Amino acid sequence: MSSRRPRWRLRLTPGPVRALILTQTPDPACRYCDGEGGWFTWPWETRYVTCVCWDPARTRVLLRLRRP
Repeated sequence: MSSRRPRWRLRLTPGPVRALILTQTPDPACRYCDGEGGWFTWPWETRYVTCVCWDPARTRVLLRLRRP
């Protein structure tokens, strides 16, 4: 397990239902994945392995915004 702190990104979603979403992103200084968040397995490159610096399932909807 990595001792690095996760990096978070706050974004506004477009579309009919707008919301503020907080998402974990890969660590750009990670020595295992070089900030890519993971890699494909060798030799067939059919399976993607996520790095310890990133959990793609960590997404939170903070606030749904109504249209003015």
